[in-house]
Amino acid sequence: MPKIKKLRQGKYRVTNWSDYNNSLKQRGDLTIWFSEDAINNWFEKEVVDKNRGRQRKYSDLAIKTIYILRQVFHLGLSAT
Repeated sequence: MPKIKKLRQGKYRVTNWSDYNNSLKQRGDLTIWFSEDAINNWFEKEVVDKNRGRQRKYSDLAIKTIYILRQVFHLGLSAT
């Protein structure tokens, strides 16, 4: 935890900058656990009925999971 001294009403001074910078980096850190089934089915195995367009990389399960996380945490699509 960074050391922060209170100077006066609403004013603070940071005394340990390396700890302060590390705490700023970790403030948005989130750990999510996925089941083995979800990990094994994250990427598309094979597409049999696709005739046109780019090959699919992610499965429907992965896309739905990302959209749920996006809605829960109010993130932009690129941030998700």
